[in-house]
Amino acid sequence: MPANIQQLRSGTASKRPIPTSLGLGVLAVNYNDADPAIYIRDHNNDLVKIAPAFIGNTTPNSTPVTETAGNFVVGTAYQILTINDGGADTDFTAIGAANNDIGTIFTATGAGSGTGTASSFQGNAVGEIWLNTQTSPPKLQIYNGSAWLDAGGAGAVGAGGDQIFLEVDQSLSASYSITAGKNALTAGPLEIETGQTLTIPSGSNLVIV
Repeated sequence: MPANIQQLRSGTASKRPIPTSLGLGVLAVNYNDADPAIYIRDHNNDLVKIAPAFIGNTTPNSTPVTETAGNFVVGTAYQILTINDGGADTDFTAIGAANNDIGTIFTATGAGSGTGTASSFQGNAVGEIWLNTQTSPPKLQIYNGSAWLDAGGAGAVGAGGDQIFLEVDQSLSASYSITAGKNALTAGPLEIETGQTLTIPSGSNLVIV
C-alpha cells in the first residue's frame, strides 16, 4: 500500500514556524485560507515564505499565535513576546531560553510559570508580498527585512535599458484620496471623469507639472 507522506502542517491562522525548528530542506505548510503558505529555512537560518500575496488592511502576521506560560509544550520552539501579561513575571531562562529578552527564540524544556507569553514566528519574511488595502486604490508592497516598500519599477525602460521616464494616465476613472500626511506629484493635463472625485486631505498637496 502506498505511504501517505505529509509535511509539517497547521491550519491555525498566522501560525508560522520558528526557522531554527525546521531542518534544512524541510517544508512547513499553513493551509488556513487567511494566509496559506509554505515555509522553509534558508542557510542563514531565516524564514522564507512561499505564497501568493497576502491581501488585507493589516500587515501579514500582525497577530502571531501566542501561548501563555503554563501552556508551553516541551520540545516546541517559541519566541518571547512578553515577560508578563499583567501578572507575575515568567523566567524564560528556567525553561530553555538563553535570556529573558523580547524576541529571543528558545525551545521549551518545561511548561513555564507566571504570565509571560511566547509566540510562533514574529514579524515577516524578507521578500514577503502584501496587497495593502488600507489605501485606495490598494498598493502592492514588499518586505525588505526592516520595512514595507512600495513595489514597482522606476519608470518606462528605453532601448538601452535606462529607467528615465515615469508615465502616468491622463484621466482619473475611479475616485481617489491622497494618503493623509502625504504629497502627490503627477503630470498634466489631468481630467477627472464625471462622477469621480479626487480628495486632497488638509495639509497635503498635489503638484501637477
